[in-house]
Amino acid sequence: MPFELTHLRAGGVSVLLDHRGGLLPSIVHWGADLGDLTAQDAHAVALANVAPQTRRTACRCRRGSGQWMRGSRRTA
Repeated sequence: MPFELTHLRAGGVSVLLDHRGGLLPSIVHWGADLGDLTAQDAHAVALANVAPQTRRTACRCRRGSGQWMRGSRRTA
């Protein structure tokens, strides 16, 4: 699976964008400068930014859908 990220930095600030899945880009990081990132570093930051899923939560969010579905079993 291709991992497409864009890292922009200026004035002590970094923005890391995720372009995966053919959806609009999502912001992975926007804040303090992350420094010179290798592709592997950017990948690690993006993976660390994924919200953990536990068995106790019934909340599912599909990236880019703009909808949170609580307790729903719909896959629409």
